[in-house]
Amino acid sequence: MSAFGNPDWTALPRSLRTLSVTRTPGYNVNSTTIYWNAFFGNLASLTSLSLHAVGLEGIFPNFSPTNLSSLVLSANRLNGTIPPGFFYNSPSLSSLDASANSLNGNVPWYGFSRLKNLNLGYNSFTAWPATTADPSGVYDPALVSVQL
Repeated sequence: MSAFGNPDWTALPRSLRTLSVTRTPGYNVNSTTIYWNAFFGNLASLTSLSLHAVGLEGIFPNFSPTNLSSLVLSANRLNGTIPPGFFYNSPSLSSLDASANSLNGNVPWYGFSRLKNLNLGYNSFTAWPATTADPSGVYDPALVSVQL
């Protein structure tokens, strides 16, 4: 593979279902240099992606992981907001862990039907949408676990 921001996707098998990336000491990855939609377009079978503590920094990735059921972006340096259509464009997502970053703003609390586990703890979110009085998951009964 070439640099993480512009990898040679042909080197990865298209049938890959799970990918866990480990951190290279002293190497940080800016989230804006990763071509997220190209990544998922070429790895359509990918259902689980773990980028825990890999030095990912920058804004929360704006992409549409249609087949992804588990996404771990915890313990990085992501900032900004979760894009408004993220959950809506991620219909298979059942578990998201974006804890221990510097995310802020409103949580886009709509558009997900299969999300069961949501961990957004240790961030700086300022508001929950008015449609939910309780961020523990009362708004959507499909949620089993919410950590803020």
